Amino acid sequence: MTGSTFHCKNLNEKKKARGIDMIESGIPSPKTSRISVYKTYAKYMLTNLDALYTFYGCETAKNYFMLYQGRQRVQEQMV
Repeated sequence: MTGSTFHCKNLNEKKKARGIDMIESGIPSPKTSRISVYKTYAKYMLTNLDALYTFYGCETAKNYFMLYQGRQRVQEQMV
């Protein structure tokens, strides 16, 4: 009804084509009490920040807004 399955499939295909899936799967956890592990996380994120910003730019914002509108319509139809 909301198109979220279709959106997820397309998003995953785009991630794989641009290599974003490998970047995201390699992100270390920021949840740590050791500063050295957190520095590793920060360094990794800063290194890959441009690729992530390029991928998740204005183009994806429109899609997320459309999915949000679809969820709102579905909730109204259910009531």
